[in-house]
Amino acid sequence: IFRVDRVPNAALTGGPYVQAVIHDRVVYIAGQIPWDVTTQRLYVGSVTDETKNIFKNLDILLAHCKSSRNQIIRVTAFLSKPEQAKEFSEVYKTMFKPDCLPVRTMVFVSGLPLGASMELEVTAACS
Repeated sequence: IFRVDRVPNAALTGGPYVQAVIHDRVVYIAGQIPWDVTTQRLYVGSVTDETKNIFKNLDILLAHCKSSRNQIIRVTAFLSKPEQAKEFSEVYKTMFKPDCLPVRTMVFVSGLPLGASMELEVTAACS
């Protein structure tokens, strides 16, 4: 088991956990909220912009772990409002090649870290 933490240019964790864990060529990435890596603050925007921000940050972690969006196996999406689902899903499907869509679970929650409106947890294959 290899623990990944303090990846340069990635969103930093603020809790008692690491950014990712690699085990048997699978990377388990901790939940990612919309985060501005420049200011180290919550990124607040439209559902579209926040979704793109999370995937931009995920790309940094995936690359560090020798993986990519095309190798994502599973995504768990936590959304704070059911009305976000349609816009999120429209943007989400553009984040992948059509033949590389992973398994996805969407959960509606009453609260997320730092008041974020969404959080994505990802599992991906890695080399």
